[in-house]
Amino acid sequence: MIKESEKVNVHSPELTKEKLIRSGLKLFGKSGFEGTTTRALAKDAGVNQAAIPYHFGGKEGLYRAVVEWVVEQVMGPDRALLAQFPARLAAADGDPAMQADVVRKLVFLLAGNILGSEALRERAAFIMREYSEAGVGFDILYDRLIREAHAMVTHVVAVVCGISEESDEAKLRAHTLVGMVIAFAMGRAVILARMSWDDYTPERVQSVVRIISEMAVSALGLPAGENSC
Repeated sequence: MIKESEKVNVHSPELTKEKLIRSGLKLFGKSGFEGTTTRALAKDAGVNQAAIPYHFGGKEGLYRAVVEWVVEQVMGPDRALLAQFPARLAAADGDPAMQADVVRKLVFLLAGNILGSEALRERAAFIMREYSEAGVGFDILYDRLIREAHAMVTHVVAVVCGISEESDEAKLRAHTLVGMVIAFAMGRAVILARMSWDDYTPERVQSVVRIISEMAVSALGLPAGENSC
């Protein structure tokens, strides 16, 4: 009888790596780096445990590969859209109503990525864990994802408030606005229980993002929308 450890991996190398990255995204996001074993990763991926050191050099290598994948998946499609916001804000030329529209669109872009589809929520769970705990892949996540988005929010805050983009005030105000989005990602279970929801449906996400955007607009002293309190 062939032992489990002696079974031949019939997957192609690329498929094996993809399966491990997807399993890593799910399990690391749920249990963190320390709480996830290579045995659990291999079992979930349906591959031999030896595939992890073979393809990634070990669990940390797989973890960092997951971070790289997440960064590309999250920022790849929207990096160009995010880069448009300074020009949009400049085009507003100090008009409060137009600036408020820019802020809303920025919040919709960021919050939609975090609270959107099931796949995005799975990535969000992984990102939120790194965001709060600064694990072994935080340097990659911060340099190539968090800092870029955070800097864009800081730029918008600085222009609207008329303060230096490099000031502590601008960065802390920006972090407060980002925190509004983070709260709905990290506190998802609480929101679902409080609202008696079974899940974040697209319609509910739209409602949540609208409220976040209006709170952000209000916090910056800009004109509120028609449905604001």
